[in-house]
Amino acid sequence: MYVVVTSKPGIYTSSLKADAKVLGAYKYYFYGEHLATFHLAQLHGDGYVEIVEEDGGVNRVPTKFLEAFSTLEEAKAEIDELITFGNLEVRLEKIDNPTW
Repeated sequence: MYVVVTSKPGIYTSSLKADAKVLGAYKYYFYGEHLATFHLAQLHGDGYVEIVEEDGGVNRVPTKFLEAFSTLEEAKAEIDELITFGNLEVRLEKIDNPTW
């Protein structure tokens, strides 16, 4: 099972606390502004996503509530669907050696 975990700079940071492997990560830019970071991961067991808000709040969401994809390609396609709308100026920048 593959998942997409999102963080938004200045708003919250998410990290996967589960038996999982990070397979890739991308910074999302909207008209030159970094609005989000997407991590693609393969889950090997249950766990949770820890969301730490900039104001110090912490939430934990069980992985069973995440949208799951059968393949890595489906997860990547989900990112493309999330960021694409008409002719808006958007781009993804691959992060080398991504970690949480």
